[in-house]
Amino acid sequence: MATFLEFYQSLDADPQKRGKQFEHFVKWFLKNDPEWSTQVVQVWLWEEYPERWGVDCGIDLVFRHKNGENWAVQAKCYSPIYDITKHDVDKFLSESNRMGIDKRLLIASTDRIGKNAIQVCEFLSYSTFSTNKGKQPSVISSIIEQANKPRHDSTAQSFNIGETIKNETFEVTINSVKFLTNVGGIIFNEKAADGGLFVAIKWKYKNISSKPINMFNAPTLSLLDSNGAKYDNDLGASIAYASQSNDTQKTLSDTNPGITVTGSEVFEVSQEQFDAEKWRLIVKTMDGDLSIKLEEYINKKVSESNEKQLIASPVALNNQDIAKPTLVELEKKVPEVSNGPSFDCSKAKARMEKLICESSELSLLDYQLNASYKIALSDAKDKSFIKNWQFTWLKSVSDRCDTVDCLKPILTERISLLNSLSNDSNISIWNGNYQRYFQGKVDNTSNITVVALNNGNLKITGFASYSNGLSVNDGEIDDMAIIDGRNASFGTSNEYECKGKLNFNTDNSIDLNESGCGGLNVSFTGNYMKNK
Repeated sequence: MATFLEFYQSLDADPQKRGKQFEHFVKWFLKNDPEWSTQVVQVWLWEEYPERWGVDCGIDLVFRHKNGENWAVQAKCYSPIYDITKHDVDKFLSESNRMGIDKRLLIASTDRIGKNAIQVCEFLSYSTFSTNKGKQPSVISSIIEQANKPRHDSTAQSFNIGETIKNETFEVTINSVKFLTNVGGIIFNEKAADGGLFVAIKWKYKNISSKPINMFNAPTLSLLDSNGAKYDNDLGASIAYASQSNDTQKTLSDTNPGITVTGSEVFEVSQEQFDAEKWRLIVKTMDGDLSIKLEEYINKKVSESNEKQLIASPVALNNQDIAKPTLVELEKKVPEVSNGPSFDCSKAKARMEKLICESSELSLLDYQLNASYKIALSDAKDKSFIKNWQFTWLKSVSDRCDTVDCLKPILTERISLLNSLSNDSNISIWNGNYQRYFQGKVDNTSNITVVALNNGNLKITGFASYSNGLSVNDGEIDDMAIIDGRNASFGTSNEYECKGKLNFNTDNSIDLNESGCGGLNVSFTGNYMKNK
């Protein structure tokens, strides 16, 4: 019988072809290995997978486990002396961290894994083929299974809502469960479909380990029905529900030791099928799954209620003499949306803050503004830019107005802009504050800000000045720029004289050429570098 090293050496010398050959081998292996074949129901190469979401997404194969889970597989065909790095698996981790993928498996042709990659692979299932063991009875026998820590059976032990649960890495608490027909505030609002119901969850988890936990290994919630079918969260409803609270859910950053994260999740279910006695919440963690019972929590709420109509249960509980609340009754239980403002008026100092506190109309707009900002910040890839951008804007308008009529359109326009931001990485990469440079030195007389919009264009603002020592002239840009490849043009669809063109360079700098955007001797033309 051949060794795995001999098999590896028989593959094509071209790395790309060799990689494809190895993917086909892994597909065969999963279907024929005595151990894996008992777990795998169906396996696809990525280009065969019917639910794939892109051409090259860092995932090589997907297989359906006998328990119904979908596993993403990355097949790495490297030299036996190559050390797998964290960079080698980052894209795989990122792309497989989405709904529809339950677990991940890394299969490699080398058993050498770098230190940083090991920290990631601790939370994956991974297998390596040994090339250093001489003759093997078969290629299959050379597999070394190095699976991650065994996951707990989600039905082995159940916990209650409000109970703090600990495992080796996390401390998890489901704070509350509500049954609602709509969630969100004035701007971001989601309504359940006819016959549907939202199961809205407030929860938190704490990293009790000694090292940071990356976003791919943070706990996640799902809902399990009485037949074992898994429900993923409703993304739109979850975002709307989160806008009502001050969640600290991590999106792109690590959860460091000792840090507690709060979050909101919403699941849409059928009122007719939902049964609180039999359904479970499942908290998936890197140390195993935790099962949370709904029944005792709802029964406790029943006993605490003085009127049956106030019970937030979508179905009559077994063994309870409780009337099933109607949709109208459930609607009444939706929390009242705040009329604003978003801050404590007793601490108002700026002219704008005082004006908002004196006007119910402005207070409502401020509430909407704060909600829009939170959503924009939550969705943003570069959160520090959004924070600085919003802070700079607030500072610029804090003492601009003395009347409601002056401030109202300013707040309304800002809300609209926040709601229009884009997270498309092809254009949001240009988001930033830029400073003009001249002969390698900072030129403080001009700066611009670029923000990507969901219509595929850019919002560009800027300020420039010129001084001769006796007087100062200035200029301003505030316009939409239409993207055309690596260029964008503004001032082409309005009556103003200010027009210009931006060129986006490979070093992330911008060349700007304009005319008519300032007073005498004022110019925005030049090379701009993004502020760090």
